[in-house]
Amino acid sequence: MNNKTKKITSIYFSKIDHHMIVEICKSKKDIIKGLMFRMVPLKDHEGMLFFMPESKCHRFWMKNTFIPLDVIFIDANKKIVDMYENAKPLSTNNMVSKIPCKYILEVNTGFCKKHRLYKGLTIDFK
Repeated sequence: MNNKTKKITSIYFSKIDHHMIVEICKSKKDIIKGLMFRMVPLKDHEGMLFFMPESKCHRFWMKNTFIPLDVIFIDANKKIVDMYENAKPLSTNNMVSKIPCKYILEVNTGFCKKHRLYKGLTIDFK
């Protein structure tokens, strides 16, 4: 995880007792780049959390992203509203949240299944 340029914070999943360390992306440039061009998978306790400028039905894709990911859409109340598991590397297919979201969390593929994430689960972060 590159912590030289990005702010790092921790998040906590309320009912599954799991903590993570995540990189924060807030600027337009960081949001656009995300995890593109990284070749090494994240560790189980790592991820990237995007703070979107507005709450809406955002879309993400995997263009230039070499590691398979689970993509978790989180609303302004910090509840999971949608998830895409096993997003295929390098795909230009859009993953669109069906419900407006304010935050998006990217984690290694299989994370959602392993930790039994579900829609409505509350996530705590600052």
